[in-house]
Amino acid sequence: MARGNRHDNPRDLALAVLVRVEKTTVGSQEALSGAFANCPRMSRQDKGLATELLYGCLRWRHYLDYGLLQASGRGSLKFNTHVSWARRMGAYQMVFPDRIPAHAAVDNAVRQARSVAGQRVAGFTNAVLRKVAAGGAKGIFLKSVLARFAKIIQ
Repeated sequence: MARGNRHDNPRDLALAVLVRVEKTTVGSQEALSGAFANCPRMSRQDKGLATELLYGCLRWRHYLDYGLLQASGRGSLKFNTHVSWARRMGAYQMVFPDRIPAHAAVDNAVRQARSVAGQRVAGFTNAVLRKVAAGGAKGIFLKSVLARFAKIIQ
């Protein structure tokens, strides 16, 4: 069942909080508490998912960026804040929580990117995340982290 707006969708809520934290001086805990206060009907499970997505994406941001860069085949992934976090969150959902199907993570990230940047950026987001999903997200990201770690210790 499709959800209507960010007030009842944990992924949209997490994205809104991630964008707010990056663009302002508000801390993640304060921003998340405020967002939950605006969503009194959100279930406990959905609040748990939003919390996991928020803190997981913040914790693994550089890891996610590096893996997405490798999957994109580009030298840079500079997009607006909203699209960048949507893409990171899509990748995070494929790599870390085992209960989220890859197609759901990709579809949601594409929808979020399309909502602010249009079809072209959504298409690129779709291509990158589907490449991650097809290649085995955990494998692509593990290889990217090991490659980066190898460069650091040389």
